[in-house]
Amino acid sequence: FKILLQTFLGIQRSQQVLAHYALAHHLSDNNAHPEPEFIAYCERALTGVLGASSAQALIHTVSSGKRMAFEEVVNFFDETTQALQFNQNLLFTSLENLSHGISVVDKDLKLVAWNKRYSEMFGYPEGFLEVGQPIEDIIRYNANRGECGPGEIERQVEKRVQHLKYGSSHHFIRHRRNGQVYEMIGNPLPDGGFVTSFSDITNHISTQNALEEVNMDLENRIEARTQEVQTINRDLQAQIDSRVQTEQALTLAKREAEQANDSKTRFLALASHDILQPLNAARLYLAAIDEKQLDSTNQNSFEKLGDSLDSTVHLMSALLEIAKLEQGAMTPT
Repeated sequence: FKILLQTFLGIQRSQQVLAHYALAHHLSDNNAHPEPEFIAYCERALTGVLGASSAQALIHTVSSGKRMAFEEVVNFFDETTQALQFNQNLLFTSLENLSHGISVVDKDLKLVAWNKRYSEMFGYPEGFLEVGQPIEDIIRYNANRGECGPGEIERQVEKRVQHLKYGSSHHFIRHRRNGQVYEMIGNPLPDGGFVTSFSDITNHISTQNALEEVNMDLENRIEARTQEVQTINRDLQAQIDSRVQTEQALTLAKREAEQANDSKTRFLALASHDILQPLNAARLYLAAIDEKQLDSTNQNSFEKLGDSLDSTVHLMSALLEIAKLEQGAMTPT
């Protein structure tokens, strides 16, 4: 079965298939007597190359130990050729319908496959791309048109060829002079060679830049609004502080006024009481004098003096009552 797989799959691919089976089933000897499960596994591997009916017939013939006639071998290879042609046509159709550009180079770094989209994206002239064309020539052609960016042409070519020689995967963005933006992803092939995909992401980048501008504008507006709010808060806080200071000043002034009024009230009460006593005494003296006979001139002066004392007594009595009211010793009637 190992020889059978090598014949139709190639040595490297058959080794990969056998190693995968051995690893999955914890086998150390691929030459051991084949189990039905292994035979079915080989048939599935050959189906991708020969087709289901041919692979089944070939496995049945080998398993039964029969010798194959020349016509049968030719028939198998004929069906294999048809299957390969079908697979190639399917692959070609798939590549042509991709929205991405695709280019494939072999292990000798020569172009072996590409699709129409790849040629359109880079605007290659009609008939420029050929099977077997060195990829170095294509890279140099692009570099001369400014597709590889600034710098010395040969250094740009050498750098890109070295990537392909070493089989280094790469992923980068290329900004073209016409404003288009291409995303390029390259990966090595198992048997040597390289496949690269090219995607036009111009709209995506434009949308991304627009979103970044919107976000930046939004951030600036938020920052400006935040500063406005902070300014308003500072002004409000200043007004609150000023109002608090004013209220404190008013409270202090009120307290001082109340203290002054209390002092005034106490003074009026004391002063009124102390002044009323001598005034009342003077009235008593006037009453005593009034009992004596005075001439008309003295009598007139005496009456005026009495009136003045009465007015003063009434005034001081009124001040004393006011002081008592303010002290709460009296209630108004």
